[in-house]
Amino acid sequence: RVLLAGMVEQIVRRSTRSGGMMARFNLADASGALEVVVFGRAYDRVMSRIKEDMPVIAVCDVEPDADGESLRVMVQDVFLYEELEGLPQVLELGFDLSLMDDERLLDLRSLLDEHPGVVPVYLKVRGPGGWALLEAREVRVDPGVTAELEKLEGLEVRSLPDREALLAGKLGGEGQTEVVPF
Repeated sequence: RVLLAGMVEQIVRRSTRSGGMMARFNLADASGALEVVVFGRAYDRVMSRIKEDMPVIAVCDVEPDADGESLRVMVQDVFLYEELEGLPQVLELGFDLSLMDDERLLDLRSLLDEHPGVVPVYLKVRGPGGWALLEAREVRVDPGVTAELEKLEGLEVRSLPDREALLAGKLGGEGQTEVVPF
């Protein structure tokens, strides 16, 4: 299961052989566009909520197509841009490991310890091999610590929708409360 963000473009609706409805549309951003499909129960949940040129985050399943040559991306749910503010948040702290000495890392840890709360913390760390996103397990902070964290040199602070909750289907754009297993 993956999350994809982009603008909805080129919606095409049609009937399936079984009499249901399906749709194809593109999710586009500055890097390009990706065709996605939606059908079954997800069709009713998704298609009543979106229209052309609407920014969304789509919860998708990915599987090989019939010939195994490419991947098929199937939308299971969508979240509209204006809904993102109401979603549970995580705090993502990004930094380049080569620029953070032990003292700065200890300052960061102390600041997190001094402001316990409910917001999960993720560390986006750049190392010699690229980026890694790490969950700081059992570290939860008060959202008010953001201003103090932004004062730390070399630290990028972002509040983002909780990807794990979106992927797990715990929220659902239309009140979905569970994921139907395959």
